[in-house]
Amino acid sequence: MKKLKITSEQIAIIVFTTIQVLCIFVAAAFILQEDACPSPYYDILGCLMYLGIAIFFEWLKYKVTHKDE
Repeated sequence: MKKLKITSEQIAIIVFTTIQVLCIFVAAAFILQEDACPSPYYDILGCLMYLGIAIFFEWLKYKVTHKDE
């Protein structure tokens, strides 16, 4: 049986990508919901917040994969 060699860098990339996908789904849910909040500005703010979190994790993923900089 062949052993899998998974490094901590690969685990970090998998975790960061999973968090990013979840943040994108939540951001889409904020934008696509209908009249759940009294103001549409809360929906826009929530969407932008989760997109910002996804961008932050993309930056972290870049820092993990490009260690030489």
